[in-house]
Amino acid sequence: MLVPYTPPLDWSGLLDFLQWRQIPGVESVTDDAYSRTVCVNGAAGVLRVSPASGDRLEVTVSDALLPYLPSIVQTVQALFDLDFDPATLQGRFASDPLLGDVARRYPGIRVPGCWDAFELCVRAVIRQQISVAGASTLAGCLAARFGTPINSGSPALTTIFPAAETLAHADISGLGLVSARARTISALASGNLNLTPGSDLDSAVESLTAIPGIGPWTANYIVMRALKHPDAFPAADLILRRAASPNAPYTARQLTAYAERWRPFRAYAALLPWRTMKKIDSTARPG
Repeated sequence: MLVPYTPPLDWSGLLDFLQWRQIPGVESVTDDAYSRTVCVNGAAGVLRVSPASGDRLEVTVSDALLPYLPSIVQTVQALFDLDFDPATLQGRFASDPLLGDVARRYPGIRVPGCWDAFELCVRAVIRQQISVAGASTLAGCLAARFGTPINSGSPALTTIFPAAETLAHADISGLGLVSARARTISALASGNLNLTPGSDLDSAVESLTAIPGIGPWTANYIVMRALKHPDAFPAADLILRRAASPNAPYTARQLTAYAERWRPFRAYAALLPWRTMKKIDSTARPG
């Protein structure tokens, strides 16, 4: 199925973001395409998203998933932020001393969403205080131990990420996770995750930070990607604090004050420094 979008689209930036965070066995970014294993209403298979002509992306799925293609496409639209019109940001960041140059270089910036909110929350919790690569490795180990094997035909796609119901009753303490992270994941899996589409930003962040082990950075990151809130802003992020003040990184409070000028699109503002900093300091990048 071909899915249209309003150009420009920073496709390479989206793939870069997802590639750094891909879960081994569950996701794969290769050859200008994103692929992953999915399970919809008990039907397991693989989806692949790649560029097509005429400002469109092509979504292909395994035969078992064809009956659910319309709902899969809706999720793909959110995953790649395809409903966003880049004209909304036209000129908004152009004169900003921090964002102007990057905004002009990447006019099609999008906020990557997620395939599944619970999977994203688990990934974000694992990421706390360890590197991006380390988080991917641990998430892959979690999927390999508790996920469902799938014969996808690809050696890179072998596992369906475990559902919340599975992890709610699993002992995940032996995977190398800090015990506090394991407890937070267990709490999320046991039904303490409440992400209601359309929730206002403050309510969504408050709901998440009520869960032990989830602070403002993690909550805003989750709301940014899972609820697609355009103004979510992880102000404690080291890359963003360094970008705003290279010689002496801002505190989260200072950055929050600085970022007032970017409302109501602080999520898109955050993506711009992240877009350029991958090779400089990958361990400091979020999620």
